[in-house]
Amino acid sequence: MQDSWLSILGSVASVGAAIWAFIEARNASRDATKAEAVKNELIQRRTMVEVSHVYAESSRILKLASQVGPTCTKKSTRGLDVSSIAKSIEEYESQRWIDKQLQKLVPGEYFMITFTLPAQFRQLALRYQRVLYELIIRKARRTSAPSA
Repeated sequence: MQDSWLSILGSVASVGAAIWAFIEARNASRDATKAEAVKNELIQRRTMVEVSHVYAESSRILKLASQVGPTCTKKSTRGLDVSSIAKSIEEYESQRWIDKQLQKLVPGEYFMITFTLPAQFRQLALRYQRVLYELIIRKARRTSAPSA
């Protein structure tokens, strides 16, 4: 009699765990969809900002280059410092590179955390990386959350 109660209790616990796992998976899927939408919006905004920078800098450089005119004879370039045009172009490209690198950063403070898995779990972790990372991040978030 006691074995059948334990069996029933084990089955109920298994069903409960399956329901909990389903709910967690659904929540994770919803959160991933929201994160994807935010990421796409950020990419679109960054693209618009970069396009406006390119337009502004192109207009400035074309204004400088128009001083040379369509013919580049010595006479028409006399009195014009062509090196300043080259320097302007170089500064523009350097600034674009710096801006591109800065756009890759997410606002906020950065921390590096290292997790070491026992050798027995490494194959499993490689096979189910997404699940493992979500669990680690969720636990880390709960652990590092300020207590009320």
